[in-house]
Amino acid sequence: MKLEIKIDPVTKEQMVSLESLNLHMMKLAEKAINDAASPYLTKARDTTAAVNNLMQGFGGEVEKLVALKGDLITALRDARFATTREVKEITAGVNDLVSIIDGKKSEQVLASLQEFADVCERLQKLRTAGIFDSVLEMLVKTSDTTDV
Repeated sequence: MKLEIKIDPVTKEQMVSLESLNLHMMKLAEKAINDAASPYLTKARDTTAAVNNLMQGFGGEVEKLVALKGDLITALRDARFATTREVKEITAGVNDLVSIIDGKKSEQVLASLQEFADVCERLQKLRTAGIFDSVLEMLVKTSDTTDV
């Protein structure tokens, strides 16, 4: 960054060309700007590197979340289908119960239940009387004689 100095042949004075002076001033200004901007450029580079590092780690986590999102959507969809199916089954059962209670079927159901209760009572009486034990003994005796 030296100035080009010429000596005037007539006056013997040192002279600087305007071109050389402009070039020298431009280089000094460029150096001053670079020197002033250097700490900011360094900080910007460091920040860019830090952001890139964070994004690399963050990118892996995003990929995990994307994969997990698909699994969660599938699980949620399956749960929704299962719940819908169960609600339909419960609703059908409730509707059947309501139709039995409200309709003429209730008399038939009550009659069937009464008949079942009567049969159970008769079976209990036969058991208490020992009829089942007698029948069992008779079956065992007949099976022993028929095997011979």
